[in-house]
Amino acid sequence: MGCIDPATAALTRRRLLAQLAEAEGVLFPGHFMAPHAARIATRGDGFAFRFLCEEAEADG
Repeated sequence: MGCIDPATAALTRRRLLAQLAEAEGVLFPGHFMAPHAARIATRGDGFAFRFLCEEAEADG
């Protein structure tokens, strides 16, 4: 909706998510409501969010 070039925007997001998944990095997106900080993992042809608050709860 807000992208001037939707195809490039989608490619950029996919590259960012792939890099984060490979590096086990953390994403802090500015437009998500809580919980928002998450590690990114690959799932099939896409990606999954592992929210940091869920990781903290699992660690007890």
